[in-house]
Amino acid sequence: MSVNRKKPIVLFIYKRPKHVINVLESINKYAPNKVYIVADGPKNEEDVEKCELARDVVQTFLEKKDIKYEKDFSECNLGGPYRIPQGLNWVFDNEDEAIVLEDDCVPSLSFFHFCEYLLDYYKLDSRVAVISGNNFQKSKLKKDSYYFSCFNHCWGWATWKSAWEKYDEFLQKWPDFKASEYLKNYFSQKKHINYWSRIFDNVYYRRKVHWDYTWTFTCWSNNFLTVIPGKNLVTNVGFDEEASNTKNSQDPKAYMPAYELDFPLNHPECVIRHFNADLYTQKNHFGPKSFYKKIVSKLSRIYK
Repeated sequence: MSVNRKKPIVLFIYKRPKHVINVLESINKYAPNKVYIVADGPKNEEDVEKCELARDVVQTFLEKKDIKYEKDFSECNLGGPYRIPQGLNWVFDNEDEAIVLEDDCVPSLSFFHFCEYLLDYYKLDSRVAVISGNNFQKSKLKKDSYYFSCFNHCWGWATWKSAWEKYDEFLQKWPDFKASEYLKNYFSQKKHINYWSRIFDNVYYRRKVHWDYTWTFTCWSNNFLTVIPGKNLVTNVGFDEEASNTKNSQDPKAYMPAYELDFPLNHPECVIRHFNADLYTQKNHFGPKSFYKKIVSKLSRIYK
């Protein structure tokens, strides 16, 4: 594995100090030159102490380990859909590339080296916009260290300023994108096309706001690809009641182990999307859910 320049880390925190300490331990092993801390503000009086504690934990840890950091702490609660894009805008006003983590995403050491190497390797390739640390596949790749996907999984990921600058906050391209039936280039089954059309409609008309779906649309409307590692490199430990979205601890993606990769990496022969892997991801980790899965999911929540 070649030696590359250490990449800046962006760490998003909120009110979960017990989770963030595990992420900090992983960051310390990588020993980055700089960490950007982005914190959202409390929603109510009950959150004030937790938010302050999370901020203190992160700053104390980084100062003790002598890791340089910059901070952007919001006094009011903006919510993930707004705080994360705002924080990344701030980071990319100062950096050309970055590795992004949230306070409940605990990476292996390989995750950092994987992102570091590929940020350099694909820096000038406009087809690639995201390097993800997540792999939700059932089967393993035969020889390559990673594959290319349309899904920009974001529980630990990396990107470049040049890609993030295209972030389409209000999905301005969606009406033309929808009218052109461009989603047929991504999915062959009508139910999958309808699934994403409903999501993008909701975001476009502001019925729901999701920064990650907005980022997905940005990638699709610009024909961007995401690098997916051959093994999962990040464990999401935040499936609990304090989570904003990942509350179901029975989710198959909860607490997935984070593995180490072998270096040097074996690169795919072509920069082309792995359709079979993406179809598996769509069916098993997005939707729409079958009637059977809906019943099982509802029963599991009732039982819990």
